[in-house]
Amino acid sequence: SCSLIVGSILISHAKINVYRVRRGYEVYKQVCAACHSMKFIHYRHFVDTIMTEEEAKAEAAEALINDVDDKGAAIQRPGILTDKLPNPYPNKKAAAAANNGAAPPDLSLMALARHGGDDYIFALLTGYFDPPAGIKVCTC
Repeated sequence: SCSLIVGSILISHAKINVYRVRRGYEVYKQVCAACHSMKFIHYRHFVDTIMTEEEAKAEAAEALINDVDDKGAAIQRPGILTDKLPNPYPNKKAAAAANNGAAPPDLSLMALARHGGDDYIFALLTGYFDPPAGIKVCTC
């Protein structure tokens, strides 16, 4: 039996729909990761839940992780299983500055933090639509 630990919360594998979680991660990578962090998720969390160990290692290696070398100089290196998913911004002030003064929320525990859980997230993601004909929406 498998389980997923996010932060200090244990989630039973029986409650995880592997296809949905893997698809959600793909959506996060392609859309959400440009603005949102997942600071409580490490690549090791994917092993035996939504990926094999080899897949998780390959996924981690695709990420460039900010680190320091033996001399204290800033470097970027390929990710490893123990790394957290990279944050799109170096700090909260940079995140807020890039988003009209409001830092995008971390999504690590969002399904657990909102009433309705994953249904809340589904409604949020599918609730957007093109404006009616003749209506112009400002994208500034």
